Amino acid sequence: MCNGSYKLACFNIRPLAETRGKLNDDWLFVPRTSGMLKQARLHEHYCMTSPTTGVAKQPKNVDVDVDVTHPRRYGCNGRELRSLFPHPIHPIIIPVDNPSEIMYHKEKSIQTKNSASALYNNLSVLRIAPRSLTYFTVVHANTVSIVSASWDGLNYSHRQLQSKEPNVATSTSLIMQAAWCVLPSRDLLVLTSQKGIQMYESDGSIMVYWHALDTPETPTAQAVFARGIASVRENYICVVKAGNITLSEVLEEHKESITDMASECSGSQECIADMVSADDAGTLCVWKSGEEFQLLNKITGFDMSCSSVKLWKGTVVAGYGTGQIRLYEAVTGILHAEVNAHARWIYSLDIAPFSGLLLSAAEDSFVRVWHLSLTPESNCVEISHMYNECVTDTQICGAKFCDGDGYAFAVTGYDLSEIIRYTQT
Repeated sequence: MCNGSYKLACFNIRPLAETRGKLNDDWLFVPRTSGMLKQARLHEHYCMTSPTTGVAKQPKNVDVDVDVTHPRRYGCNGRELRSLFPHPIHPIIIPVDNPSEIMYHKEKSIQTKNSASALYNNLSVLRIAPRSLTYFTVVHANTVSIVSASWDGLNYSHRQLQSKEPNVATSTSLIMQAAWCVLPSRDLLVLTSQKGIQMYESDGSIMVYWHALDTPETPTAQAVFARGIASVRENYICVVKAGNITLSEVLEEHKESITDMASECSGSQECIADMVSADDAGTLCVWKSGEEFQLLNKITGFDMSCSSVKLWKGTVVAGYGTGQIRLYEAVTGILHAEVNAHARWIYSLDIAPFSGLLLSAAEDSFVRVWHLSLTPESNCVEISHMYNECVTDTQICGAKFCDGDGYAFAVTGYDLSEIIRYTQT
């Protein structure tokens, strides 16, 4: 998490004294050609245990040609395979072998209590597989709207959270971002604002931590606010000490206000770099987490704000105000690709880590789906365009995949009181 003074505060979340049920490893149930089922452990793509996924139940009497030694190499495409499994477990099925076939259709929108503010990355999504729920958050001024939606689309519940301010009953400080952080021991909803940082249980029911920013007594030319949220392995990027949340380190490398941060989303333990931060000058700082965070590389910007950034399999994916997407090798800073993706300012990027699908959204009303792939010969990343959708007369400010395989995504727009959803056809 960052503030207006260009610093990153790194915090460690210690495990809860009482766990909320035993967490299970992730399994994919792969059918054999004989019609029986084989449990295939997902070593590469699901190497980290997540409390948001449960254990899938085995369907019966399934006969599909599958290479069980390579869980991603199915004898049928992802849509056909997904249809063989009960709907609640589809988040742990890898989609579409041939990305060029990807098509999405619009689902029923989810109404929100407030419209979305024009903020970067103004949408966050959390799947709770054991409960067959998906949580969405959207920021409006000093309020965060949380919507809980059942997977069958029949039940919705709403909750609103307000920004906090010391010694003030009702705060008017603007919230800059809201995002969930998924950690091995728990999930936290984190809010950043002009006055401080708030942490809640994943459903927003209980505030577990509050930290006030140090604000000057007299007005200065420098604005103070918190913006940028990421979780790195077992460390959480946040602020200050209290209870089971302790300050780990403060990182000072950026000279301009930090716009976004991201951690390695592929789950690979082989990647040296596991966090990246971006600022208003377009500078990217690549970090390695640990007891002391280490700056691995600083990628110089082009005096154009980098509004959204992601890290996938050692590759930094950055979206800029020019509408461009750039792909860098994290450790060396080598530019792999540059794409003129949008006609106007990019507001949001997201990656489906298990399929390599990239989602981009911008002020030009377009949301686009791309495919990232590693070439075995050169180990470079290639990007190809798969799909685009125009959300008519909408300044898009948030876009997120709703699952790790890119089966569905959601979009928010400035002054729009709904979350628009799309699902693969």
